[in-house]
Amino acid sequence: MPVPFFQRKLEAAGLRRDDLRRLDDLEKIPTTRKAELRESEARTRQVLDSAPDAFITLDAEGTIRGWNQAAQRMFGWTGEEAIGQTMRNLLTPPEHRDRHGCRGA
Repeated sequence: MPVPFFQRKLEAAGLRRDDLRRLDDLEKIPTTRKAELRESEARTRQVLDSAPDAFITLDAEGTIRGWNQAAQRMFGWTGEEAIGQTMRNLLTPPEHRDRHGCRGA
């Protein structure tokens, strides 16, 4: 029986068919990891959305990137209204903004 082309290539490279299966498994890891991260993010979002306390996520510039349901109840803005705004401009009264640094000016 003739040896298949790819099997000859594997043998020439010093690999066995089992090695190829392991390489195939390695290609699946990023997809699996991405799915795990999405599931973890969904669980975290569920916990934060059901928390009785306001959770607000800011980036390095002071821009609001996350806003849970308790923040909406406490401050009155929906997440759609708050996300993308700066914390300083949204929540700090104008007369006190000069005391709160230059982040989110």
